[in-house]
Amino acid sequence: GREKKKGIEARARCRRGRTTTMAKLGEGDPRWKVEDMGEAGRNVSGWHWEDKDCSAWGKQWLKDNFANLSLSEDESLTVSEVKTADGDVTYCQRKGRNFFFYELKLKLEFTCVTAADGEVKGTIDVPSLSDDTTIDETTVH
Repeated sequence: GREKKKGIEARARCRRGRTTTMAKLGEGDPRWKVEDMGEAGRNVSGWHWEDKDCSAWGKQWLKDNFANLSLSEDESLTVSEVKTADGDVTYCQRKGRNFFFYELKLKLEFTCVTAADGEVKGTIDVPSLSDDTTIDETTVH
């Protein structure tokens, strides 16, 4: 195609052999849809890599959902409180696909009721809980 320096106008051949004028950059041409959409056209269809820090939300979710969580079938072992949840939780999107990454250090307080000892309290320490480690590879103290 040909180009003019002023207004950046270019010509292109269509399939049928006709020549058409392409959209003019910066001149309000309606064919530049993303530019005219403002913020809504920033990452159309989630094509480009974009991430969002969800650490505060993730930590609050753990505290809300792990409190009073039963860890045994007979409900004799329960998490009484999430003492600490430190680390990062990230949501990413690329080419319309969603990814979740997390790396956390957890400290949970538990209560266990046994027939012999009555109520026993303690701490569960998970030094590294991450998306790239299986549950079998996760260390729990």
